[in-house]
Amino acid sequence: MRVVAGFHPSVLQRALRLRYDRRDRLVRERTRAVNRLRMAAVLLGVAELPRDLTSRKAARLVADTALRFRDEVRLHAAASAIVDDLQDAAEEILRLTAQIRSEERQLKLLVTEAGSDLLSVHGVSSVVAAGLIGHAGDLRNYRNAGAFAAKCGAAPVPCSSGRHVAVRVNRGGDRQLNRLLHVIAIAQVATKDHAGRLYYDRKRGEGKTHPSAMRCLKRQLATVGYYRLTAVQNRLVIADVAA
Repeated sequence: MRVVAGFHPSVLQRALRLRYDRRDRLVRERTRAVNRLRMAAVLLGVAELPRDLTSRKAARLVADTALRFRDEVRLHAAASAIVDDLQDAAEEILRLTAQIRSEERQLKLLVTEAGSDLLSVHGVSSVVAAGLIGHAGDLRNYRNAGAFAAKCGAAPVPCSSGRHVAVRVNRGGDRQLNRLLHVIAIAQVATKDHAGRLYYDRKRGEGKTHPSAMRCLKRQLATVGYYRLTAVQNRLVIADVAA
């Protein structure tokens, strides 16, 4: 799927949001299937399972194991039902994995058309970029980067009283945007000598806890994301006017 010149930004953002949310639903469904598979394996006494059951190879291996079990427990109704559930879960994982990969290919095409400004940020994949563009909406609705950070739930909320100045954690905002910022923050903190890791270490050195330091990093990433998203949207607006 290609996005042709002349698409209004809201149309592209809507397409990215729908694709991203669909992929997210498929991933949750696959997680439930993996949990079903693990439970069936425990009931059957399968001691060793691959660590990652979302891959085609692992799911196919489990499905083949279920076929072998079926011949051994054919006359035992309860065990046979568990084997059937095991095989169904394995086949569902294969089906969902294929759908997820198809959605990710579509997301990559859409993000490439939107621009690579976000992809140059360490920790931002095509999936993360699609989520940010789709859930951010029209950047003209935010007066500045601080307003966008509040939308992401990454800006602290003032809760001062009298002369006592204090802030509290923002539990509101778009939780998908907050989650995406968290994914980027984790990737940057895990990378030695990256600017995000150095900033995190500095906050830890100031006495902040891990969650507090991560929130500080996410607040900075919200600002970076705001300006990158603004650049993407401005380019789309120019393309729309030129068309």
